[in-house]
Amino acid sequence: MNGLGEHVIITTSASIYELEIDEANSKIYWSEYESLKRANLDGSNVETLKTTVGATFKGVAVGGSFLYWSERTYSNPKQQQKYTEEH
Repeated sequence: MNGLGEHVIITTSASIYELEIDEANSKIYWSEYESLKRANLDGSNVETLKTTVGATFKGVAVGGSFLYWSERTYSNPKQQQKYTEEH
């Protein structure tokens, strides 16, 4: 990889702390300051999956049908289904 052809796929005003690729479902997941988000691998169709005021999401991982994350303000890792009725 020589860096040629590099382009932005997600535009946000917040800091992105971690990215996780879900190749099986062609999605990318990431954590921002107070939210967890996902989009198609090309950056289209951005969705906010969870927002917690005052929380700082520091990590995100995908495993099977679950999304896992950690928050700076709460030490216990958490999980939820990747695909719910809302998302």
